[in-house]
Amino acid sequence: ARRLTTILRDVRSATAGARAVHLFAELFASRGGEGAIMAARAAQPVVDGDQIRLMCEVLATDLLQALRVSEG
Repeated sequence: ARRLTTILRDVRSATAGARAVHLFAELFASRGGEGAIMAARAAQPVVDGDQIRLMCEVLATDLLQALRVSEG
């Protein structure tokens, strides 16, 4: 979160950083996001796919929340 905050606050990287955060949220912040689904598919059969999708959602949500707190 600290590194992303630095990226988002720098005029040279803010636009690209904001786009990256948006895409990250879209892909991983819900169990149905394409990134979470692909991660689950890649981890099977070693790890349960539902568990991977849940972990993606939880970890992505934590990171996005940390970014909101550091902005505020």
